[in-house]
Amino acid sequence: MSKHGLVQIEPAHFSNVIGAIQRTASLTGGAVRGLPGGVVIGGLPGVASFASSISDAQKEFQLGRVHSALERVRQLETSFNGITGRWNSNVMSVISSAKQGRQAVPLAKLNEVKNAQTRMQQLIRPAEKAFRDLVTALEHEVAMEGRRDDDADDVSGDDTPEIDLPEDVAETYRCGAKIQLRQGEDQKTRLTPALRKQACYFIKGLDPPRVVRLKSLDKKAITAIDVQQDKELTIPAGELAKLIQTGVWVLLANSDDEPKT
Repeated sequence: MSKHGLVQIEPAHFSNVIGAIQRTASLTGGAVRGLPGGVVIGGLPGVASFASSISDAQKEFQLGRVHSALERVRQLETSFNGITGRWNSNVMSVISSAKQGRQAVPLAKLNEVKNAQTRMQQLIRPAEKAFRDLVTALEHEVAMEGRRDDDADDVSGDDTPEIDLPEDVAETYRCGAKIQLRQGEDQKTRLTPALRKQACYFIKGLDPPRVVRLKSLDKKAITAIDVQQDKELTIPAGELAKLIQTGVWVLLANSDDEPKT
């Protein structure tokens, strides 16, 4: 695993949060019913939408928008903490009312409520830990982005291509700038230099490493042509992020000073 970049975080960081939250949607052993006022103590309300929201944050991250992903996850963590706080408050209200005699709750039913509270805490704690692990990992990525920005002030991709092109590629192209993730003044992370349609790139992480010409790009994937085999490739955003960490370089035609178009 690289010590830098998007591969620092594994998909499990996101899936662990989704799984842990989904388990809080229902109470282990079933809901407690038959309480005064028709109160039902069950799973956490409103957590069903968290899975898609976490998936959206993962997509932001895969596209290199680390700050955006971090802020989204922080907001979701705050929302989740609010839901758990209200759940606990409702349960404590039932217990308090019973103890003070404001509501008649049989002792056996009161014990059910207390057991439900214990069971829910056993579900909430893993979710809280998964959230904190994800936030911490994203915060680390943000810190590494800043460090990479400092390093980039001293080292230019053009000055040190960092790769010897395969002989058959070197006959036609020479190595230009290495594609890097850079954080701008607006705190958004972008590819530098930006990908250009019809430009050619050498992608080290493909098997085998090869030259591609960029055909189209959007938030979900890029489409490129394998120059040597004349085949079309579709590379999802998440895979592209990993390939960039492995190494993607702009290729310049040997007879030109600009990327071949």
